[in-house]
Amino acid sequence: MKDRRHGVIFLFGSLTRGILPLCTHAFQKLLTNISSFVSRLLLPGALVLSTAVTVLTAACTKAPGVQDSHSPPDSTSIHVITALPCSTLDIFVFRDTLLRECIYHKRTGQEPFIRLPTSESDYIAAGIADAGGVFPDDAFVTFSEISSVGMEYAADNPEQPLQSGIAYYSGQAGAELNLTPLLCRIRIVSIKGNSIGMLGDASLWLENISNGCPIMQTDGFHPSVTISTPEGLKDPAMMIQAVPFDIGSTAHECDIRLWCYPNESESAPSRICLGGKVGTLFRSFSTPLPPLGRGAKLTAALELEDDGSLILLRKEWQ
Repeated sequence: MKDRRHGVIFLFGSLTRGILPLCTHAFQKLLTNISSFVSRLLLPGALVLSTAVTVLTAACTKAPGVQDSHSPPDSTSIHVITALPCSTLDIFVFRDTLLRECIYHKRTGQEPFIRLPTSESDYIAAGIADAGGVFPDDAFVTFSEISSVGMEYAADNPEQPLQSGIAYYSGQAGAELNLTPLLCRIRIVSIKGNSIGMLGDASLWLENISNGCPIMQTDGFHPSVTISTPEGLKDPAMMIQAVPFDIGSTAHECDIRLWCYPNESESAPSRICLGGKVGTLFRSFSTPLPPLGRGAKLTAALELEDDGSLILLRKEWQ
C-alpha cells in the first residue's frame, strides 16, 4: 500500500460557515483555541485548491459527549458493506436533530457487523475506510463538518482507495452502511490508429480531471479545480501510461487502466488523450469522457480516425 499518511483530507467552504451551527460553548472554545486547533490539525502536504478551500484538516474540536468505547451500552447492529476490502474503518455517529452533533466514534478494521449506539432518537452513521490518516475521537463536532471533508486525488490509491458512505437508522431497526470509492476507473482494451501513419512511442493520459471532492458526496460532481498533468503525483500511472505497441490501422488489444475522480459536467468533461510520434513529429489527440459518477468503471476501445478525431467505442459500464 502506498504511504498516504495524513496528506489526504481537506475541508470545503469557510471555517466560519462550518462552525456557526455549533452551540455557543463549542463556538467560543473553537475561537479561543483556534491557533492550537490549526497547528494540531493542519495536515502536512495539504492542498489549497482555491479560495473555497480554506482549511485542510482531518478533524475538528471535541464535541461534548462523544463516546469512544467499543461497546456502547444501548446499541443496534449495523451491516457494513464495502465495495472493496479495507484495512481501517472509522464510524462516526451523529444525532439526526437540528445540530446533528457527533456522539460516538469507533475505529476498527473491516467488520461486517458493528454495534452502534441507539435509543428512541434518529441517527446518522458515517463511515470512512482507508482514509490514510488517524481520526481522533473528537474529529467532528457536527455532521455538516464530515459532509464538508474531501479527498485529494493525488493522495488516493487505486490499490486501496478511500471508501465512504452514510446510513440513517433509529431504535433497534439497524441499517446497511454501504461504503464506495470515489475513484473512477477508465479501462482501455483496444486501440486502433488510422491510415496516415504509425504512431510510435505512444501514451494514454487523462486531462481536466477533478483535483478532489467531498468524500460523502453521492452525485452532482462538477469540479471547480482540475488538473491535466501528473506533475506532483506520487503515482503518475494513475493518470498517464505508455502504450506498449506502435499504433497503426490494425486494432491491438491491451489492458490500460487510468484513474480519476468523478466529473459529471457535460460542458467541461474530463478527457482521454492519445499521443505519440509520427515520424519525428509528436501528435496528440483527445476525446471527452462521458459523465463519470462516483466510483464509475468504464471499459472502452479507442479508434483514431483519418480526420484526426479520437473516438471511444464499445463503451461498457462495469
